[in-house]
Amino acid sequence: MPSKTSYFNPALFRKNLARFWPLWGGASALGALAPLYLLAALIEEGFFYTAGQPLEATIGYYSILAYIVPVVSLFYAALCALAVWSYLYNARSVGMLHSLPITRKGLFVTSLLSGLCMMLIPYAVTGALTVLVSLLAGIFEPAGLLVTILGVLGESLFYFSAATLIVFITGNPFAFAAFYFIFHFIAAGMEWLVSELMTEFYLGVSQAYTGVVEFLSPTVFLLRKLEVFAEYQQITTPGGWIENGGIQSVTLVNGWLIAVYALVGVVLLAGAWALYRRRRSESAGDVVAVGWMKPVFRYGVALCAALTGGTLLTPCSPRPPTTSPPGPSPSPSAWPSPGLWAITSPPCCWPSPSRSSGAAARARWPRSWPPRPSALSSRRTPSAWRTTFPAPGS
Repeated sequence: MPSKTSYFNPALFRKNLARFWPLWGGASALGALAPLYLLAALIEEGFFYTAGQPLEATIGYYSILAYIVPVVSLFYAALCALAVWSYLYNARSVGMLHSLPITRKGLFVTSLLSGLCMMLIPYAVTGALTVLVSLLAGIFEPAGLLVTILGVLGESLFYFSAATLIVFITGNPFAFAAFYFIFHFIAAGMEWLVSELMTEFYLGVSQAYTGVVEFLSPTVFLLRKLEVFAEYQQITTPGGWIENGGIQSVTLVNGWLIAVYALVGVVLLAGAWALYRRRRSESAGDVVAVGWMKPVFRYGVALCAALTGGTLLTPCSPRPPTTSPPGPSPSPSAWPSPGLWAITSPPCCWPSPSRSSGAAARARWPRSWPPRPSALSSRRTPSAWRTTFPAPGS
């Protein structure tokens, strides 16, 4: 019978979930606190207070998707990626797994699916409990729930893909943590640093942060662009007052950005697979595991350190006075004497250095700098200079 190659290993998938159950189990327990808090609030206020207002729940769904899920996914995706790809950072573990009868494609697909599963289990537990509470309170709204589920899937895919790509670039967990957060915030941070330095050193330039390349910093961009817009029905009272009635519609502003980042996540996964195919097992423990990327990271870190150091040290640098100090202007007698200038600066009539060596060179050039008064007095120097030095022994 012809042999078949499987790109998914169920045993390794179950092993990853069983090995790292405290991670997704603890995240699920923390996520379950939100619907429990909602249930307690509804019991305290009375279920009749929100009955018949399903769009209230939609506002809560969209708010969590826009303002909480990006931040939570940023940190949780890093933990899940470190869990499933941790064998790449240990020479013994990577050697053992690469010697098993599982191809690299099988390891990649299995670890990827197990990592995404650990990413989605806490969201699934939290969402299921929230839907159950919404049904009990009579505020269940399927359209808003569907949009929220798709948004959570898209953001989870992007953040886990980004963490996976950084895992294959780096060779130890400390470098992964540093480069992962640099990857997410370097665009916005560099624009802010350059704006600060231009404002400080270019006269007449006041360049503020504009966020031109902020889309390269996904977390910052999503938090700034995603908004929840609710349209209320206006009711005119008999007295002529206009009041807000029930909610007519709820919109997730710029929700299409999540779909764009999900597509970017697919591209990042393709890049991660291309790196994993050529990754050397001996690179475990290195700061940068990809050889051709080492100069990029070296000069990139140097540039970021220079800009950051310059921005931090700018307030400590001395500034020239804008006005002259109070009091009379200094008289010419207070200027430094030519003798002091002659000691600290080489006179124009001194001989230039010679390439010759030996007694001839020592006779033409003083042994030390600044020269001693005796050495200057023995030269043919102007009388104004000779009178500035005290006589030997005085």
